[in-house]
Amino acid sequence: VTVNAVGEPTANLPQQVRIVSGDLDFSRMDVHADSYVVVATLHKGDHLSMERALAGNAPYIGLIASQRRAGLVLDYLRQRGHTGEALRNVFAPAGLDLGGITPFEIALSILSEIVGVARGGTCRPMSQVETLPSGGKPDACLQRFE
Repeated sequence: VTVNAVGEPTANLPQQVRIVSGDLDFSRMDVHADSYVVVATLHKGDHLSMERALAGNAPYIGLIASQRRAGLVLDYLRQRGHTGEALRNVFAPAGLDLGGITPFEIALSILSEIVGVARGGTCRPMSQVETLPSGGKPDACLQRFE
């Protein structure tokens, strides 16, 4: 786990976490095809970190933001030439609608979404999931932005 902290890193992070600080342009953010990225910049460079994550082909790029802010960031990315297919792995706002309001609940909703993407889940209630005859599931937990 790597945390690219624009401000002061949180002292509550486990020792196993690699902290990158002072990286205001996110150039030291190492993203690749097996990275799961959650952008929580409090709107300070979120569009830059989202672009960096897109360049690394991460299968999940979640943005912690309001619907309005997420829309602005997505508009920026589109204006920069990122197509609907490139934005396929962008989840903005990040997380499943669990009705959570505390930081723990919001983190749980985002981690649940990440597991859904990583494991090819539908991100729907289990009571609504139908298994296909082949044993597979219909639509994976992916959003597409056209």
